[in-house]
Amino acid sequence: MSFVVFSASALAENVSVLVLYTQAAKNTVAGGAIEDRVNAYIDASNDSYATSNIDINLTLAATQLVSNVDDSLSSGGGQNYNSYDALDDLTYGRSPFNNVPSLRNTFGADFVVLLRDIQDVGGVG
Repeated sequence: MSFVVFSASALAENVSVLVLYTQAAKNTVAGGAIEDRVNAYIDASNDSYATSNIDINLTLAATQLVSNVDDSLSSGGGQNYNSYDALDDLTYGRSPFNNVPSLRNTFGADFVVLLRDIQDVGGVG
């Protein structure tokens, strides 16, 4: 009988993430270094997966400012754009996220994340 042994890193599934962010989210980071913050989130997630023996390795496909979305906008561009509406619009590629499917293909992302400066929820998704 023979056995093949793989290390955890050899078995890890690489998952590519496109991170979209609003200007307001960027403004919450000292010096506006949103890319550094995103990389820290990716690193922390990968550390958590490794600690939990979950064979996933996140890689950053790209970061992209979403200039047509403001954290105070409502669905389609009006006032009070809540996270539930933003998630629906992002999921289904509706305005103001019409270009997200194209961005996802361009950068080869498996997942898309939207960072906003919001107060309406603790997490949606």
